Parts: sequence; structure tokens; C-alpha cells
Amino acid sequence: MITEKPLTTEEVSDYLRIDRMTIYKLARRRVLPAVKVGRHWRFPRHLIDEWLRDHSLQQKRRILVVDDEAIICDLVSEILGAEGYDVVAVQDGGEALQWLGRQRFDLAFLDLMMTPLNGVEVFQHLREVDPELPVIIITGYPDSDLMVRAMDKGPFAILKKPFGKSQIVNAVKTFLHSRAPDSAVAR
Repeated sequence: MITEKPLTTEEVSDYLRIDRMTIYKLARRRVLPAVKVGRHWRFPRHLIDEWLRDHSLQQKRRILVVDDEAIICDLVSEILGAEGYDVVAVQDGGEALQWLGRQRFDLAFLDLMMTPLNGVEVFQHLREVDPELPVIIITGYPDSDLMVRAMDKGPFAILKKPFGKSQIVNAVKTFLHSRAPDSAVAR
């Protein structure tokens, strides 16, 4: 019987092409199969290969995050990336429209208070491109005039700032559970 040498965090990071800090987070949360030896994580290669096979068979769900605050984009991207979602985060409504024109998304997080295009303008275009796309409006101003204007564009959920990890993850799971992945090719 040949015993394999477990992989280090750095080796798994290179092997999976995932940032080393994300590997640490996935190991701590028991998402990746790992064993803690002293202060270091070790990863049996055969279990990593099984994990990779299982996760590569699933179509990654794509999420668009549009917020002019870099910290919000980074926070939501990090949380959802660690959960296995493919996240595109942009700080500009115009850039969001470009992404909407070339790629299909399964969910969108959208801030209302942005310039030069506000969230309502982005929301209207989003509805024209994909009327069924679930939208979660993230705002610190739920009683604003922009919110009233957004209501005229179609249904959406609201996630009030400030929010935490569990609220983001629960919102995504709620909305993506109700919408099957689409096998459509990117536009």
C-alpha cells in the first residue's frame, strides 16, 4: 500500500488555482477536505481530486454585484466566492450594462445610489435584458425616491445596509433555489 503525501496549502492553492487565503477559509469551514496537523492544514490529494470532480460537474451560478462602494463589492465577492459562486463585481452602472450585454447572470445585487447611472437606470436595462433575473437591491436608504422609482420596474428584494455574511448567503440561497441554472451560452 502506497501512502500519498498530503498537499500543503500552497500546493492546493496552485493545484486548484484558488487564492491561498480562500483555501484557508474553505478548509476552516470544512468545505475542502483537509486535516489540521499542528498549526498547518494538509490536504489528501485523492480527496481534493474527488472534491474537484464533484464541484466541476456543477454549473457555477453567476452573480452580478453593482455598487459604487469598493468595500461592498469586495465584501460580497469574498463571501459569495468562498461559497462557490462566480461573482462579477463592478462599481459603475455603465460597466454593469456591458457585463449584462455579454454574460448571463443568475442573480444581481444592485445599489440604487450611484452615479453617473443610478441603480434604477441599471435595473430598467437589466429588466429589458432578462425580465426573470432575481434582483436584490442593497441600500442604506430604503425610503428614498429611487426606491419608489425602482418599484415601478418590477419585483425585487431589499437588503438594507449594513448587512452581514449570513444575510447575503441566505438571500442568495433563497433566490437561487427558486431559479434553476440555465445552460444558455453567454451572450
